[in-house]
Amino acid sequence: MAVRQLIIVCRDREVRSTLCSLSDFTQVILDPVPGLSWPVFESGSCIVMDGEIFEALPEPGKHSVRSQPLLLLVNASLPEAADIFYREADIRFFCCEPNNPFNQENLLSMVRCIADLATMTARLNSYISDSFRNIVDSDLLERQKVELEELNAKLRVISRIDPLTNLLNRRALLEAFDQEKRRAIQHCWCLRQSGPAAEDASEPLLETDFLHAAKGNIADHLGNFACMIIDIDFFKRVNDTYGHLTGDKVLRSIGELLNREGIFRNSDIKGRFGGEEFIVIQTETNAENSMVSATRLREAVRELCFKSDDGRSFSITISVGVAQFLPEELSCDEMVKRADVALYWAKEHGRNQVCLYDNSCQGVRA
Repeated sequence: MAVRQLIIVCRDREVRSTLCSLSDFTQVILDPVPGLSWPVFESGSCIVMDGEIFEALPEPGKHSVRSQPLLLLVNASLPEAADIFYREADIRFFCCEPNNPFNQENLLSMVRCIADLATMTARLNSYISDSFRNIVDSDLLERQKVELEELNAKLRVISRIDPLTNLLNRRALLEAFDQEKRRAIQHCWCLRQSGPAAEDASEPLLETDFLHAAKGNIADHLGNFACMIIDIDFFKRVNDTYGHLTGDKVLRSIGELLNREGIFRNSDIKGRFGGEEFIVIQTETNAENSMVSATRLREAVRELCFKSDDGRSFSITISVGVAQFLPEELSCDEMVKRADVALYWAKEHGRNQVCLYDNSCQGVRA
């Protein structure tokens, strides 16, 4: 089993002291000297590092650090370019506030979560390698098989879920997009098979003519799906005014609302796309029907009431862009872009509204 080792590379003494309070870890505090090569860490290590130190490392050093579970400590004034790079590179980072006890508790919770992932991954790798080196009796082998399956199940959950909102993360959302597109194309082909041109259709095709073969309300659902992008209006203002911990409460509440019964169907796929943006994939329905759900969500968000740590009350609104599946598009990124165009239109025309990307006129309507 891998040692729960925490590598701390942080200049702030208070933050270092907080991290050293984790009694169930072995802490190693490093103070890198410029120009020296970065060490190779043992498997299972979890690294907590100042973002400025990481940026100053040479490329081999960055590669060595990123080979292990990594958490960068940044401040609230993180440049937008760095924020985008970290998110796209799947690098975890945490806005650190040394004098805020609640922030420090959140930091410890996040470190534990990352370390648990590292431990389970190391244990999984250990079981895989040991299985080729050791001859064990059938009872032990069966117990290891059960434990390996449990570890795999936990890893699948951790790798797909955003820990703050308990929704799917970006990677899992993109996988869901591809899966839903394949299913919609198959259903479109089934509709074509049931129409007058059934004898000419031998396999699913990426073309649009079969969309017109289906008649009636079933075509509004079978062979369709819709995507909505949800963005919290003026979320940066919430963080700047009430603090990042309160901002986290807002994000967590939006996650709970997306999972609340009565807003969306159980079959709909909800996830956090990044920052304050969320995506909902509504299966087997068109964009017109999705607008109804989006409006229901917008009204529910408007009724929420939040309180900051110092007792100030405030509310928020959201803007939503909706787009419909087009089978001729080769990538689901194009569908997300169209929904994003509708979202941008909503934010440019007053926010707190739901807008639909109209495929017929290549425009947007509220």
